[in-house]
Amino acid sequence: MDMQGIMLLSTFVLSLIASFYFLLFINAKISNQHLAKKSIFAFIGVYLVTFIAFTALYFGIYTPTDFLHNLQYESLAIAFVGGALIFTVYSFPKTEKFGFLAVLLSCAAIYFTIPEDFRIFEENIPAWADKLCIILALFYFSMIYKYINVIDGLLVSQNGTIGIGVAALALIFSIPLLGGFGGIILATSIPLLFFNRYPAKIQISSAGATAFAFVLGWLLLLIGMETSVSCSLILILFPLVEATQALLKKATFLEKYKDINENTFCAQTNIRGLYPDIIRENVTKVIILCVLLACFQIFSTNLYSIPAFGVVAVLWFLMKMKDWESSNKSLSEINKETIESLKDNIDEIKKYIKKD
Repeated sequence: MDMQGIMLLSTFVLSLIASFYFLLFINAKISNQHLAKKSIFAFIGVYLVTFIAFTALYFGIYTPTDFLHNLQYESLAIAFVGGALIFTVYSFPKTEKFGFLAVLLSCAAIYFTIPEDFRIFEENIPAWADKLCIILALFYFSMIYKYINVIDGLLVSQNGTIGIGVAALALIFSIPLLGGFGGIILATSIPLLFFNRYPAKIQISSAGATAFAFVLGWLLLLIGMETSVSCSLILILFPLVEATQALLKKATFLEKYKDINENTFCAQTNIRGLYPDIIRENVTKVIILCVLLACFQIFSTNLYSIPAFGVVAVLWFLMKMKDWESSNKSLSEINKETIESLKDNIDEIKKYIKKD
């Protein structure tokens, strides 16, 4: 094994061990009566381990020739400083209302790290507009990621699977540094999942979820620049589909959809009696499917077919899981019930508008 391989393996193993023993120490020293305090210190520990490992790996194996677009350390530092700012602002009741501004400011800083020659829409729109679209996507992802944190262990499972996806894509394209970054995300997620799975000994707060989302969004941007943006998109189809449909329900202004968290398929499935760990395990399967689709996307001749299929697959799976008590229904029956439910919701909205 060469020096590069040793660095990759050692950062993975050390990140896993450091995260596990830090969380073990926090769990032992802080009682369950102080869950918020335990959550804060747990996040800080895992976040610092991740940052230190990323930094060590960057200075240890970064090779400019591996990249299509040069990766400056300033970009990595800005991402983690932005995540720390988001977590700090969201963690205190007096500043929590300014949390979205912290996310917006952090995204704006990332804007200036995007290479001038990187374009999503090629020459169809100006370069500044192209970058703005990227930043708005990063902002949206950062803001909605917390809505999948409704089942213990689910968000951490998504974190780890993103790490696997990034590592797989980096392996295919021979980008050791990004593969190492993905491995570190996986390594820190494994012990965190051990403590966060149902019943959670350590909770992930909304502040921690949003900060994680920002850093993961930055990492997905990096792998998107080196492979394909559609690959990055596929890796996060579950949180995008789950949170977006919950927000759309909220936008109807119907009383039964006033709580965004309860609008999610996972929360509804849990309300209907399915055990949280079973929900997490089943959702993890569909997230792994997204990783496989992202790898297949690399060899696709167009940017839309596989992502579109992924959206349909994730949505169908979530609807099927929500109706777990009647899991023997056919696809046509599920589709019929979904259409009827949509019609009922539209009728309620019409009544609501007429009433006003």
